[in-house]
Amino acid sequence: MFGNNQKIFDVAVELVDGMSLTGKVVTAAGSSLEGVLSRETPFLDFTAADGQRQFLAKHRIAAVTPLEPLRKPELRPADPDRLDCFEMLGLTRGVSLDDAREAFHRLAKLYHPDRISGMDLPGEVVRYMNEMSRQINLAFHAVRAEYQSGRRAAQ
Repeated sequence: MFGNNQKIFDVAVELVDGMSLTGKVVTAAGSSLEGVLSRETPFLDFTAADGQRQFLAKHRIAAVTPLEPLRKPELRPADPDRLDCFEMLGLTRGVSLDDAREAFHRLAKLYHPDRISGMDLPGEVVRYMNEMSRQINLAFHAVRAEYQSGRRAAQ
């Protein structure tokens, strides 16, 4: 019934005539419940608790109450205590130092704090970008140190 490219919200819907419905609102995967309700489309794709799919006319809806808390995705960098330096840089062990350096430069440019300075971004995004930049630097320094200590041991 529900595809992988869809998102489902459990809701209680109150209609203007006083009737109450409980079920699911089906949206596209990238949509929010607020986005679906505020769109100019005249109908809401709704599946009642008994499994019957309906298209509710939005002008008949008085209220929609989410039954589960709506959560924003939480941006969280990797745990530094569990950081796999090669994985952090998108590398596999045994790559050359030049390849590691190239991966580092690519990621450092992507997450560098200067890239987002002057932008009006949520604090969570700024903290995430700063932490990712820090972790990328730590990962490269660890990879480089491992490479250099391996080279010394081989000499």
